[in-house]
Amino acid sequence: MGLRYPPMTFSELGVAMLSSVLNSERAIQVNIAIIKTFVRMRRMIRNDELTKARLDDLEDRIGAHEFQTLMVLDQLGSIKKKLTPAKLNKPLIGFPMPKKGD
Repeated sequence: MGLRYPPMTFSELGVAMLSSVLNSERAIQVNIAIIKTFVRMRRMIRNDELTKARLDDLEDRIGAHEFQTLMVLDQLGSIKKKLTPAKLNKPLIGFPMPKKGD
């Protein structure tokens, strides 16, 4: 394999092969526990992938809703501008009224 150092871990298949070689009761129990750990790890990884896919889908939906909400708010703003009477910059007719204090 061209490795300078021996591997420091077992793969799932390596543990299965090791259990076929070792015959003591304790070695068999340890190998069963290790195989169960590998199975649990595989389930956790799969669940993480499912969770990630769900979160990605949810993020896409929220992004679409956010875009639609911004569009609605923009349209409401333009409607509000149309409903608000425009202030006319016409000069006032007549004489200016004195302020109360002058």
